[in-house]
Amino acid sequence: MAQINALAIPLAWSDVWICKDARGHIQATGRDGKGRKQYCYHAQWIAQRSATKFGTLVKFANALRGLRERVETDLRRQTLSFERVAGVSGKTVSRVVNREPNVTPGTIEKVQLAIDSLGYIPNLAARSIRSSRSNIIGIITDYVSTTPYSGDIVRGMQDWDLLPVQRTIVQSEDVVVGR
Repeated sequence: MAQINALAIPLAWSDVWICKDARGHIQATGRDGKGRKQYCYHAQWIAQRSATKFGTLVKFANALRGLRERVETDLRRQTLSFERVAGVSGKTVSRVVNREPNVTPGTIEKVQLAIDSLGYIPNLAARSIRSSRSNIIGIITDYVSTTPYSGDIVRGMQDWDLLPVQRTIVQSEDVVVGR
């Protein structure tokens, strides 16, 4: 009887149900005057639920100032980085652009959308400087048209050029030096 008195069930409730276990998280249910189902919860359960629901709110409030400053900084920029648009790290963008393994299809799609929306064009000169490799094959010759097999050589170079990130340069040097 002490449990029932402690519940303080409103007199307007109908179809009242009371939990037999004094430790149950729902202590009682009933219908209010408009027929809506109402609940009375155990005090300890209310405290636990509130701690779970609002426990991280203080951490969020402490981080909010930093988040606002970062958003303001990003919005002041004239352009957004691929990392910001795609929501991934710079290394991940690099892995996608360089077609490296171990990148999920979903991540590739996000980065590709960012690349397309920002109109990204790879800077081969910057890539060459960074990697110390140009991936360029060149041939400098005089009189390409009169050299035997020059057509076969140029065709072979063009076929090689079909590989990713490879470039071919053919230069005919029939100019007089010092001109």
